[in-house]
Amino acid sequence: MKDRQKFAKFRQILKNNSELEKCEMLIEKGMHDVAVKCLDEVLASTPSNIYAMMGKAYSLSQLGQHEEAINIMNACLRMDPKNEQSRYVKAEILNDSGKYDIALKLFEMLLKADPVDEDYLFGKAESLKGIGKTDEAEAIFEQILGLEEKRAKDAGQHQDGDAVECRRCSRWIPNGGDCPFCGAKPEPVF
Repeated sequence: MKDRQKFAKFRQILKNNSELEKCEMLIEKGMHDVAVKCLDEVLASTPSNIYAMMGKAYSLSQLGQHEEAINIMNACLRMDPKNEQSRYVKAEILNDSGKYDIALKLFEMLLKADPVDEDYLFGKAESLKGIGKTDEAEAIFEQILGLEEKRAKDAGQHQDGDAVECRRCSRWIPNGGDCPFCGAKPEPVF
């Protein structure tokens, strides 16, 4: 995973769970070994906390412990088979571990529910690139850029000089203010 870009979506998952805020900060700072310990504490008191399980799996994946992370995500999906967030985190971990063909199937399932979700599209493109289908991956990357431009135009926020590229996640955002995707300060590009 490209930490900063993909963590933005994961941060949204954790946001509504106040007991996980400390663990979230550790993950955001890249302190995954400490985050795992923090999340273990949360899981000791609430073993079926699916968000703590996802956080632990994400951190384990960042530490290179992909198989354990995948096992945790499988447990999350057994607890709640329809949880799209669990499916997304598992797909990202599969991409990170080089299991692109399995990840691709999960991203395709996610895209059936939300065909224009940029994170799902990006994950699918990474999977395609990983299995050597670079032309298809490039087409999806172009689709993502088109969606971002359309969203900015639809919001009346894209005119020459009004859009900036986020220096952290590389998405086009309105000029002024923090990036709504990852929280970074924007950096003007034109």
